[in-house]
Amino acid sequence: MIKTGRLGKMKKSIPWFYIAIGVLSVTTLFFAGTTFFYYERYAQPMPAVGAALGVDRLLTDVAKIIALPTGEKPTIATVADPEKLKAQPFFAKAQIGDKVLIYPQAHQAILYRPTENKIVEIGPFSADVTSTNP
Repeated sequence: MIKTGRLGKMKKSIPWFYIAIGVLSVTTLFFAGTTFFYYERYAQPMPAVGAALGVDRLLTDVAKIIALPTGEKPTIATVADPEKLKAQPFFAKAQIGDKVLIYPQAHQAILYRPTENKIVEIGPFSADVTSTNP
């Protein structure tokens, strides 16, 4: 629809344009809000999955160097303070970040240094667990 103004100039009347902009804005805000809501709700990190992948990779790396005991999954620990462990001969060469793989059924412990991809120490492991029941 075209209208002419006082001076005879043509003036366009486009109310549909403003309606379309409004609908588009509301729709965009709705989808942005919904996306943010579900992202915040369901995009929590899954440490169990990440940790499992890290353990599998660690075991793969160590298995390339040495034959690992079969039939059991090791307990894995990371050396955080080697100074506290220096009294134990197994940890004499330990550094921060070294991994300890403990195989209780095979009675074996492995000290592995991921930064150098090498085995630092291998030794026997025995768990002397004493239970005291009252």
